[in-house]
Amino acid sequence: IAQSIEMINNVSRETLAGIHNMAGAAEDLNVTTESLKDLIGQFKLANEKISDFNSNNIVKQNKEFERI
Repeated sequence: IAQSIEMINNVSRETLAGIHNMAGAAEDLNVTTESLKDLIGQFKLANEKISDFNSNNIVKQNKEFERI
């Protein structure tokens, strides 16, 4: 019984460590996403920022991106 309890304890510790790693990775991904949104926001297509682009709008292929 003691050995089984020790195994459960070890699995619990490993699970907790995995959860902490996933939380850190999720936070890193969130920071990266915000940075990417900021970078994309620097561009505009015609007179519209890409970050404000509505999927209902149709843009011709010959439009160029302009850096603000």
